[in-house]
Amino acid sequence: MSDDDEDHRIPTDTDDDKEDDEQVYNPQLPALKKLEDLITPPSTPPKYKRPPPDEAKTSPTTTTPAEKPKKIKSKKKTDQSSRVQQRKREEIERAKKMLAAQKQLPVLKGYVEKKSPALLGPWQRRYLTVAEYNVFYGKNKLEQQVTSAQYALHNDMNCIPLMVVNSIKVKKTKDSRQFVIQARDIKNAELREYLFKAKSTRDRDIWVAGLNKHKDHLAALLDCPAIRLNSVA
Repeated sequence: MSDDDEDHRIPTDTDDDKEDDEQVYNPQLPALKKLEDLITPPSTPPKYKRPPPDEAKTSPTTTTPAEKPKKIKSKKKTDQSSRVQQRKREEIERAKKMLAAQKQLPVLKGYVEKKSPALLGPWQRRYLTVAEYNVFYGKNKLEQQVTSAQYALHNDMNCIPLMVVNSIKVKKTKDSRQFVIQARDIKNAELREYLFKAKSTRDRDIWVAGLNKHKDHLAALLDCPAIRLNSVA
């Protein structure tokens, strides 16, 4: 076959296969391979790397407890508490003033006449005095001033507690020296009248006014919640 025949021959399938089998070097293949590795994640996850010892010490994994929210007192509760404290202070001051006024109560003691509770009973001479909000009367004058109920009862004196007294007033009779104490009997709780007669109308007025002052002062003490009869907190 001549050279002209070789140049004009028809290519066959076998010739194409030979060209495909030939390995041609492409300089861009390594770069494309690296780009494919970056885009496609690896099949196995990366291993956990423990931080250095110094870094682990400086960044502990402790959690701090959450701070509790501060309770804010409402203005209404604060005002109410202030009013209660103010009321307590006022009651204490009131009690102190009443205890101080107790020392200014009139001293009542002396001889009077007492009507016997019997129907036609006579007038009897009795020693009358007031101590610890009690009215005491007896036959004999005490050697010393009555300072306690126990002392008076120990010396055979009868007692009318001012706590059970309803009224102390002048008795309207021909004899204007008389005054009456209406109270509950401490033995049977029945309402009765204790009738007394002073030496003069002047002494009668002193007894009536003085006894009422002691009675009113006791009522004020009992009405005050911040007071005790012996001491004030």
